[in-house]
Amino acid sequence: DEAIHRGTVSPNPRNASRKVLKEEWPGHEAITITDLNNGGAFATYRLLGMLQRSMEGKWRPNTGGGGWMREDVNTLMNLTSLINGASEAGGSGGGGFDAMIFRIPHGWLSFESITEVALVETVAMAHELFSVDTVIFTTIPF
Repeated sequence: DEAIHRGTVSPNPRNASRKVLKEEWPGHEAITITDLNNGGAFATYRLLGMLQRSMEGKWRPNTGGGGWMREDVNTLMNLTSLINGASEAGGSGGGGFDAMIFRIPHGWLSFESITEVALVETVAMAHELFSVDTVIFTTIPF
């Protein structure tokens, strides 16, 4: 839908609003947020690596190993005007998001870099940056 790619809010059939906040290049979404119209939100943030402190400030489209930008996190966390009736993004009362579903970007990483240490750091960073209490890692298809 053209409206989505221009960064405008577009309603979906479930009476929620979705907005593209950042594109990797035109038409390729990197960060989105959906207002669920119940005080909650659903967001996506395309990362091509694990969520690690050492990768802060190293976000680059389609670059293996990934990276993330603090200003992107701040944008997601401060979107109060999009979230109907919520005092802070996520609407969970304490701000932030309740949970994160993290798809390990195995196609962009070596299998050797997907370690328990990297998973633990991703959970810690998810809590620190997005205030999540639960992180769900999807399984890697072999």
